[in-house]
Amino acid sequence: MTRRERKRPVSTLVRYCLHWAPFLAVLFSVLFVETWLQLQIFQNDYLTNHLTRHNRELRNEINDMRARQAELEGMRRLEDYAPTIGLVEPEHGQIHIIPVPGQPTPVPEDEPPMAYARNHHGSESASGASP
Repeated sequence: MTRRERKRPVSTLVRYCLHWAPFLAVLFSVLFVETWLQLQIFQNDYLTNHLTRHNRELRNEINDMRARQAELEGMRRLEDYAPTIGLVEPEHGQIHIIPVPGQPTPVPEDEPPMAYARNHHGSESASGASP
């Protein structure tokens, strides 16, 4: 075999590869882009699912906090808790309504509007301090 005969199959092979190279490059590029797009879709789906779950957890936490706030602001709870911190109902005549000029005078109700703190000496005052 001569040199020309050995070179000929190699050159034919190179021409054959160069002939199909653009087609193969386009094919692999399309497959690569398709794979990349699928990965982006999976990543976005995962992120969307994670954010939806987190949003649901936060909404549940907000609802729990609103329920707890309503429970803490409830008057029944305050009425039950008031004696433990030294609050007592004001005696008759202890509350004086002071009229504000330009505004209607409120009509006193049968129940006292608030409780007063009993100081450590046993006397009552509006501020909770000794007179």
